[in-house]
Amino acid sequence: MNNRVTMSQVRQLIEEYPTYFESITKIINVLDPYSLVSGGAPEDEHEVLVGSILRLIINDRVSEVKELIINAYDWYGISINEDYTDEKYPEINRVVLQIIEIDFLYKKTNNYHY
Repeated sequence: MNNRVTMSQVRQLIEEYPTYFESITKIINVLDPYSLVSGGAPEDEHEVLVGSILRLIINDRVSEVKELIINAYDWYGISINEDYTDEKYPEINRVVLQIIEIDFLYKKTNNYHY
């Protein structure tokens, strides 16, 4: 599964969905894979991950967010796939729940019919 967006797609998503992009950025910066932002990296350090999550929301594939986040750790040079459990990484589940809330808001705002 390759749901990773390109930088040009990130720019387009920021332009088209600035509020959603900002909301997801805040959530991912709290998760802060590899502690980059807390270590002094810019606030936009995770924008490819944020854009990838937003693209899943737009394409009605929010069910894939958890897997994307787990796989995204590889993007930062650390793999958690082999030892992943919900108990070991509870922060990922918290993030997924927050993303699901954003997905609900996106669908409500865009008159999505279930």
